[in-house]
Amino acid sequence: IPFKVWGKSGSVEIWLFPAPRGVGLVAGDTAKVVLRYAGIEDVWTKTRGHTRSTVNFAKATYNALRNTYKIKTPREW
Repeated sequence: IPFKVWGKSGSVEIWLFPAPRGVGLVAGDTAKVVLRYAGIEDVWTKTRGHTRSTVNFAKATYNALRNTYKIKTPREW
């Protein structure tokens, strides 16, 4: 993750923060599965809401990853 992103689904909100190499995935179990499928190795997360609803937790994580494509980095200008 090159920058901070946010995603939401239902009552679950998740923030993904860039982390130094070697930190690993600092996230809940559901978010870890989604992030591993995306090929992300190092990230910090912050969640809010009812994260026990795994479907909304997974969707919020996916939506946060989708938001990485909405922002153009200076390389893409």
